[in-house]
Amino acid sequence: MGNEIKANLSASNEPTLDHMTSLKQILNQSKEITVDLENAADQLGSVNAVLKNDDKVIPPFPTVEEVIAQNEEAEKKVEKAAGDLHQINIELNKQVVENHNIKSEPSQNP
Repeated sequence: MGNEIKANLSASNEPTLDHMTSLKQILNQSKEITVDLENAADQLGSVNAVLKNDDKVIPPFPTVEEVIAQNEEAEKKVEKAAGDLHQINIELNKQVVENHNIKSEPSQNP
């Protein structure tokens, strides 16, 4: 029955179930990256608070080496997220082209 649904959707110039599933996967990946970026932003905020001698920093105070390590970890998270977002953009572009091709095909229904 799944193939029938897929065939029916293709015949009516609508996105296939595979297309929709792929878009959902891309959306989920995007949400995961957002969480990773929020965590990296929190880490960078902590690093900045220490460097500014912010009153919000609770003892025991981290050493300079710990702050540098935390900063480097946050940078790596941001770099990974940037690469992941680049891949998501590539996949989204593929999906747009596929969707455009589906809608450009002549309808097989009279």
